[in-house]
Amino acid sequence: MSYKTNILAFLQIETYHPLLESYHILIAIELALKDLGIQSGNSGHNIPSMLAQTAQQHPALAARLHAHQARLQTDLTQIICNHKNGQPVAVQHKNYPNVRYTRFAGDWNGVGETSAQSLTNLAQTCNSLLMELRAHKAILGIQI
Repeated sequence: MSYKTNILAFLQIETYHPLLESYHILIAIELALKDLGIQSGNSGHNIPSMLAQTAQQHPALAARLHAHQARLQTDLTQIICNHKNGQPVAVQHKNYPNVRYTRFAGDWNGVGETSAQSLTNLAQTCNSLLMELRAHKAILGIQI
């Protein structure tokens, strides 16, 4: 089974907002890693854990993948989203889809808002990770 068409569809969507750009890239990366048989943990969306597993399988790329993993974890937790109870909470690095509920600066009267810089940082991290995976796609056997 392959998610190749899904991956291409999410990567070809033109976006002009860092949150959407990040989200599309993260979906594509998750699907590409799942195509390799990498498990995503209990949440089903733990890309940092998937990167750690990929690093174990490819020791020559381990340092680079671990650096991306750490940066992604940090950047995801800087995004504040709206919890089910209506309170602001940081996105858990193991469940990136919660970025859909981001609390944007200016929308919440200064309470638990995500800065524009945090969104830009996440987009830069996602793009950097995507470029890394593409640069080594032959070694990794990844379709991205």
